[in-house]
Amino acid sequence: MMTIEEYLKGLFVNYPIPDATIASALAHWDIPAGSPAFQRDAEGNEDPVWIRKRELAAADIYLAMFTMVNKYGDSKQIGNRRFTEGGTSTSADDRALWWRWARYYYGKWKVPMPVDDDEPMIMDASGFWGGNGCCNGRR
Repeated sequence: MMTIEEYLKGLFVNYPIPDATIASALAHWDIPAGSPAFQRDAEGNEDPVWIRKRELAAADIYLAMFTMVNKYGDSKQIGNRRFTEGGTSTSADDRALWWRWARYYYGKWKVPMPVDDDEPMIMDASGFWGGNGCCNGRR
């Protein structure tokens, strides 16, 4: 049996989801921790109320992951070698996809988005870092 927590974490392969984020989504939609992710009866059907809760919890996670900050790994020097461990970087394409999934599930169940914007605000700010972007290194 796959738990609801495992299901929600499985939506984001290679991205760590904080346990508090999962717990918040479960509490928001009144889902007990450890519940089976799929609750089919003898005929293989699921209660639409359960499907709604599961999908809206997923929408909450998609929206939370959309706002995830990139984390760069810790660098360690051992002798003449340097190692980097534990970073995550999220592309604008991944963020846009997660935004669309959140909008899809909230829209499907006629639940207003927790934010007012129709489109995600994803910006390439590399020009502000002194590269060849919009500012060409000017401040």
